[in-house]
Amino acid sequence: MVVWIASSNQGKINEFKSLLFSKNIELKTPKNLKNYFSPKETGETFEENARIKARSLRSMVDGDSWVVAEDSGLGSFRP
Repeated sequence: MVVWIASSNQGKINEFKSLLFSKNIELKTPKNLKNYFSPKETGETFEENARIKARSLRSMVDGDSWVVAEDSGLGSFRP
């Protein structure tokens, strides 16, 4: 299983790695993509901003992958 983390913050990425350690999960980040640019975080809440990031990255990755975003709260998006 592939899980994409919609963050370039290495501290956040390390937190996710520690949570998913020993699981059969391949972790990827926007750095794995050539043409990805972070979206503007225009939401009024942490949850809205996490959803913006998750949806933006989701549009760029394989349909079988999960995408998770964090913005001092946790949001995820999978169709």
